[in-house]
Order: sequence, then structure tokens, then C-alpha cells
Amino acid sequence: MTNDIHYWLAHSFKYAFQDSSSFVLIGGTYINIYGAGEIYGNRQAWWDARMNNKSIQRPIPVT
Repeated sequence: MTNDIHYWLAHSFKYAFQDSSSFVLIGGTYINIYGAGEIYGNRQAWWDARMNNKSIQRPIPVT
């Protein structure tokens, strides 16, 4: 995921009751995700942006 805050603000799933937004939404019945590695969501860019703009919601890479 890129650290393009403006893109992800426009293209994320908002959860106002948790003050957060998710980049990838997975749903269904009997869902299993397997593998190894890391999902690097560039969170530091979000926290830096949030320091200047409190309306930016907390990032959650996968929901």
C-alpha cells in the first residue's frame, strides 16, 4: 500500500463508530486466509498526517 493519504482517504471503508478506516474489506462465509509475510500499510504516514488533521481516521489495513 502506498503512503498516498489523499487516495486512501477517498477509497477506504469508514467506521465512524470506531474512528477508523479500513483499506481492504474481506467478507463471506468460511473465509480463511493463509500465507506468510507481511502487510505493510505505511501506518507512520497516517499517524504523521493525523497529528496535523484530527479528522483523519485511524488506519486498519485489513478488516
